[in-house]
Amino acid sequence: MIENSKAEILPKFVEQEFENLIGTIQDNLKILKFVLNSVPIGIFIYQPNIVYANNYTLQHFKIDAKELFSYTPEMLLDKSTPQHVRKDLISKDTGIKNYELRLNVKGVILDVIAVSQTIVYKGKPAGIIWFIDNTKFKEIKEEFSELLHYLPIVAYKVRIFKDKSFQVTVSKAIKKLTGFTSKEAESNLFWWQEHIYEADRDRMLKAQKALVANKYMQHQYRIVCKDGSYIWIDDRLVNLNHGDMILDILGFWNEITVLKLHEFANQAIAEINQHFITQSDEERILFCICKHFVESEFCEQVVLTRKSGKKYRYPENDIKDFVMQKHLKVAYAEEVLKIVFYFQAKITKPEVFEGILNMFKNNVETGLKALRDARKLNYLTYHEFLCDYPNDNALRKKLKKYKEPFALLIINIRSFSNINLLYGFSFGNKVLCAVADIMKESLAVTDSVYHLAGDKFCLFIKDVNQLKKIAKKIANQCAHSIFVKQRHIPVSCRFGIAKYPQDSENSLEVRDLAMTALSYASKHKQEIAVYEPKMKETLSTYIETETVLIDAIENNAFVLHYQPVTDVKTEKILHCEALIRLKDKNNKQIVPEYMIHVAEELGLIKKITKIVITNVAKQQQIWQKKGLHVTVAVNISSYDVESEEFLDFFEETMTKYGLNNKSIAIEITERTAVQNYAAAEKFLQVMKQLGISVEIDDFGIAHSSLSQITQMEFDTLKIDKSFIDKIIQSDKEREIVKIIIEMAKVLNVTTLAEGVESKEQLEWLKKNGCDMIQGYYISKPLSAQDFEAYFSLRG
Repeated sequence: MIENSKAEILPKFVEQEFENLIGTIQDNLKILKFVLNSVPIGIFIYQPNIVYANNYTLQHFKIDAKELFSYTPEMLLDKSTPQHVRKDLISKDTGIKNYELRLNVKGVILDVIAVSQTIVYKGKPAGIIWFIDNTKFKEIKEEFSELLHYLPIVAYKVRIFKDKSFQVTVSKAIKKLTGFTSKEAESNLFWWQEHIYEADRDRMLKAQKALVANKYMQHQYRIVCKDGSYIWIDDRLVNLNHGDMILDILGFWNEITVLKLHEFANQAIAEINQHFITQSDEERILFCICKHFVESEFCEQVVLTRKSGKKYRYPENDIKDFVMQKHLKVAYAEEVLKIVFYFQAKITKPEVFEGILNMFKNNVETGLKALRDARKLNYLTYHEFLCDYPNDNALRKKLKKYKEPFALLIINIRSFSNINLLYGFSFGNKVLCAVADIMKESLAVTDSVYHLAGDKFCLFIKDVNQLKKIAKKIANQCAHSIFVKQRHIPVSCRFGIAKYPQDSENSLEVRDLAMTALSYASKHKQEIAVYEPKMKETLSTYIETETVLIDAIENNAFVLHYQPVTDVKTEKILHCEALIRLKDKNNKQIVPEYMIHVAEELGLIKKITKIVITNVAKQQQIWQKKGLHVTVAVNISSYDVESEEFLDFFEETMTKYGLNNKSIAIEITERTAVQNYAAAEKFLQVMKQLGISVEIDDFGIAHSSLSQITQMEFDTLKIDKSFIDKIIQSDKEREIVKIIIEMAKVLNVTTLAEGVESKEQLEWLKKNGCDMIQGYYISKPLSAQDFEAYFSLRG
């Protein structure tokens, strides 16, 4: 407050003019008093001293009217009031003027918004001031402004006037976020443009041009900090333009660097995971790990180093200007990948990377493990594990793509089961690998060896003119050059040959034709058979058999015959085996083994098994009502052994037809038992729990391991017919059968000889301790009706 102002004052009214002015005011006071004292606005009149003040004025100044009338307006102004404002108040200019003033009345501080106007009364001016107390609002505004300075948000206001002048205000939080002070940011209207990250600048300048037309905008971009790093910000601004300006912008920055890095990391990981799904190239995937983290804008460079020292980097040129680097180790197979991420982004809390990088580490390790597992699975899909040669899947894959002339030699090792039985299966496996190695050494580097299964191999040969020469060379080497554990093992082979495109323009079909040729060689006791068109009848037979099988399944057209199994000593019937029969379109019996082979290849075998078991169950129900009680053995396939559905079906069928556990026995082949060992073991355990007898069929012709067989729970070992056929003529076969019988005794299971066709065979088996026999010497397979009659005589 100024007590004695020396400032220039307005001309005074003469005494009469002053009295008239007062009188005029008093005459109208009664009318105006209510209005003036009721409005929430301060009003006072001065000339030059204050001559009138309403109640609002007196209440806020906390002074009575008499004392206030001794003041001029200038005496009410705080010392901080600029000089030009003081002059305006005593100016003779009659225009309306707006002010934000601070008043000081005897120590009472008021911040007000004031409007002043000079009026002329009888040619002499008088001043009127209207004001609103803005003190509380200004205090709140100052507190809010102070709060903005300490919040981690940059508040700013930019005004650009039509005269090209500007006013920029930026909160103090900018220093903590960027390193620049508010004054540095306020000093230059183009400071913002100059500090946008270069890659974002064009995009942001285009957005700025649109701000004139739009009232509100939100965008995200990078700002370069004072130390050369950058931060991501979320910028939200509103255009408050009132017409006297080009722009009047109020906005806020919120730093979102960590949020953006999480977003970019997730984007990069998603891209990398996609590569794990679609790519199998390890080199490509490791490079893409680097590439996607940079292209997602997570960082500026990634360098990945393998145990061997090989580096993958993106971009390839080193980036020197970075403010931070993070190191990460990722486990992959037998090594550790070292990954370094280089950042220009300013990260105020580096610990936030732990979560991001751990997530990345887990994803990449999982993806790399899946890649390795997939490669291993892919390898096993196309390679057999025994001798590590490509398998039948690999052959088929190659044939699908290969369109140049070639030939296939499919090779079968004759009587290989004898080697397994005489020397053991581990020994037999070594023989197989030795044979495969001989084949490989006999071929050109452009040719390949494939191990199809068991004792069958296939040679892919480009030079079709050398086929018989190669076959004879392999045959000779196998006969004379295989030594295992210092023991010479002569191996005899058969060869089936087919050529592309001479024999077929379908490269996959050439494999089947070579197999047909091999079957022809075996049937006609030839060493080498080259495919000829007449052999195609075999394929025709296959297609016809397929048609008959499908029709038989739909119409339950299979016929069951029952072959008795008798005690070798008493020749009394102990049980029988159900044998499936089916006639072709010419009413000729289809060879059962061939029929089963076709059914397995077509995926029909499980349906046939269900039909057989259902029909046997029905027949057993009929027989048991007649008083005929005999166990019927039913053959099932490896597909049934692996199927839990079969177990449910079997139990349901037994219950449905009221059969006990002595009504049906189950036969599985030795090959099924050992090639599906885990499934077979589980299956046998369930059968044991149900009390169902299990027979191992065709024993001695598969590549089983004695350790596996001895661990299985079964009741009967069936000696394959191929051994029984030769026991009278061959010392070797007799010794093999003796071994099988002795082994069965050790395992505490019974033995059943298949295919007994002579009294001599029967007597030999009886003498050497075989328990049961089955074959044409006892009885051929019989119809259900004939079996009843036979049983009544021998049962």
